[in-house]
Amino acid sequence: MVKKKLLIIVILCVGLLSYFYLYDRKAPGVDEVFLLPEGFQGCIYIFHNQPGEEELKIVDNQVVYEVPENGRIVTSSPQNFLVNLGWHKIYVKYTNEEGAASQEMKDVTALYRGGTSTINIDKTTEKSWYLFDTSTETCQ
Repeated sequence: MVKKKLLIIVILCVGLLSYFYLYDRKAPGVDEVFLLPEGFQGCIYIFHNQPGEEELKIVDNQVVYEVPENGRIVTSSPQNFLVNLGWHKIYVKYTNEEGAASQEMKDVTALYRGGTSTINIDKTTEKSWYLFDTSTETCQ
């Protein structure tokens, strides 16, 4: 009986520690903020290593993406720029037709789906994708 109680206490402690470690801690790294056109649905694609395009920038511990209507962002930054951000959160803000962003920032860290791909190890084909619409399974 004592072993059973001890086991239950250990499981509860491990569970609580896991919760605080994985879900309830503040992200110390650089956050990603996506400025989406109002009513935007679908996938966001980031095409990396594109010559002549702007680099992604970190301003006030945030990488801000201004997502166009077609959902395609083109940058000269490498794909590992995102990986090197470390533990971080992902937020969405909506913009109106004039481009003004709403004040409300929605944390979608636990909701989004995403991935990366490349073709034949060609750095100019590196692509990241994000999906915030939970009714859709994946991006094409």
